Amino acid sequence: MELKSQFEAERKFDRFMDLINEKVEARYGLGVGDFADFDFWGYYDEGVEEGTKDWENMVENLFEDYRYELESEHKDFF
Repeated sequence: MELKSQFEAERKFDRFMDLINEKVEARYGLGVGDFADFDFWGYYDEGVEEGTKDWENMVENLFEDYRYELESEHKDFF
């Protein structure tokens, strides 16, 4: 992969993670870095264009599954 396209792919994933982190912070007051590891890459599809309905669905699906896992693992906290 060309260095420039690799950089853009990484930035796109970073923007995806920023959206997830914003949702987690809004809901729990803590960011994704404050919780156990999660397979974020497993939900990410680099072929999905930002700003599309598919992008929104990808973000929402990950957030819902992540939220479920957090609340299941930390029942006493939430």
